[in-house]
Amino acid sequence: MRTAVLLASLLSLGASGLAFGQAMGPPSPFLPGYLPKDALDETRFLPAPPVEGSPRYEADRAIFRDTRAFVGDPRFEAATADAEETLPAVMARYSCALGAEATPQRLPVLARLTAKAFSDVYAANDVGKPFYKRVRPPGIDPGQTCHPLTAADMTRDYPSGHASRGWLFALLLTELAPDRADALLTRGRSFGESRVVCGVHNASAIEAGRVVGASVLARLHGDPVFRDDLQAARAEMTVFRAAATPPDPALCAAQAALLEPSPFR
Repeated sequence: MRTAVLLASLLSLGASGLAFGQAMGPPSPFLPGYLPKDALDETRFLPAPPVEGSPRYEADRAIFRDTRAFVGDPRFEAATADAEETLPAVMARYSCALGAEATPQRLPVLARLTAKAFSDVYAANDVGKPFYKRVRPPGIDPGQTCHPLTAADMTRDYPSGHASRGWLFALLLTELAPDRADALLTRGRSFGESRVVCGVHNASAIEAGRVVGASVLARLHGDPVFRDDLQAARAEMTVFRAAATPPDPALCAAQAALLEPSPFR
């Protein structure tokens, strides 16, 4: 019974608050990004996705089929929750890793910075996804997913946008709270892996998404406006953490037990 209550609490994190976006498609009203639209061309630095018949292509297929065993499992439910990309939901998902209950209201500078940086990630992925036209797993093999996919979205597997944004956010929080690096980076990894558990992305798309997230953040560091905002976010985070209430330890332990193990190896 206690486990069920903890899981329900875990999945309810981020269910309310200021809605910065939708679960699928570009969040609105995310703010305009820091970078010019052509600041990054991921088709030049990303490897091409695995080709049909190659060992990596078949490995992606095997991972999709094997991870359908999670359907109905708590990890599948957590992956479904991770699919929500409203900014309050994303910040809440990382609260245990941060060691403080983060919300846009409590961290408005960070929220604004993240909303703009996420727009830059969308701009980068809007170059790669239509270029590669990689088919998502359920377009190749039958299997249940945690949310429906439109026909137009079925060829937008590579790279994973959720993984890109989740990894960028983990790296960003690591800069602001370096003492929490291990937990934050682990959460960033599991956030991307949730897309594989959901059945909506191939494992190779998650790896590519991390590359994109890190690349966008590296490019952002070259922008003086971003650097100024980051410095303000760092000061905000210091004040916030000094007074913040830690999340429920039992809830965070349940989250770690559920999310830290990789769902595929």
